[in-house]
Amino acid sequence: MAMSAADALSKDVPSHWPAGISVDVGPRIKWLPLDWGQGLKMTAGGRPYTSFVSPSGVIRYHKKDIEKELGELPDVDTGGNVLDGVGRVIRAREAPVLTRPAHWPENVRVDPANKTVWVPEGWGQGFKTTASGKDLKCYINRDGRLFYHKQDIEKFLGYELSSPGDRRSMSQRDRLKGEMMQERVQTPVVEMSGGYKLKPWRQSDDNASIDAVEGIWVVVPDDVISLDLERLGPLIVESGWTLITQDPEHWTFSGLPDLILCCNGELLVDSQDRGEAIRLGNLFVERWLGVE
Repeated sequence: MAMSAADALSKDVPSHWPAGISVDVGPRIKWLPLDWGQGLKMTAGGRPYTSFVSPSGVIRYHKKDIEKELGELPDVDTGGNVLDGVGRVIRAREAPVLTRPAHWPENVRVDPANKTVWVPEGWGQGFKTTASGKDLKCYINRDGRLFYHKQDIEKFLGYELSSPGDRRSMSQRDRLKGEMMQERVQTPVVEMSGGYKLKPWRQSDDNASIDAVEGIWVVVPDDVISLDLERLGPLIVESGWTLITQDPEHWTFSGLPDLILCCNGELLVDSQDRGEAIRLGNLFVERWLGVE
């Protein structure tokens, strides 16, 4: 029996759920049927594992197992709202029709989301649809010129983009980055309690073929030697990142921060902030690797 809205709002855990499953209050998987629940079950190692509960209280852990019962699962129409594990609205989304500025290229539409904090004043943020039908995030200056990467905008402007009012020159940025990297080179591999290791990226690593610069953290999950990029990539996009490139060895994503997902099991986090790298490491291991 499907859970009513009143039941969902009156208590956290529905009565038909098995013991030991708590409600996942984060964003609900887009393909999960509305009469199913999304919860978290603690493993023997103390880590939360995403679980799906049927209307009759049966637990499933993988999309493929649910599809064996129900058939192919397309994304559920939630009216633009973001739901939690029991169908409650945690964020209402509106899709206003935004007018494209006259100086923008005709094949670019406005991004309705909040503007990325580092985008310069007077610049726009939008999406350009590629020939293959994919949306590519782009940034438009006052003259209508398109840029696709933060570093390209920085080179064009001649200063680093980090937060409003912080406009250090490129030479200052390079010097500060060098000082930070000197500290990072001395940083050993750190074993994290979340089931992964965290280390600074170096050109000599296994992922040395990637066109990246020093200043990246590498998340190395325990007991993972390869990844299915076709499976994990859409999960990262569902979490708010934009897919930029697809290579047989790695996929790159634009967001805060930018990410590189490697088929050898590693996630590269483009951030100088170790705390941010730890946050992404936890998200990678607990959520993206825990859902199929």
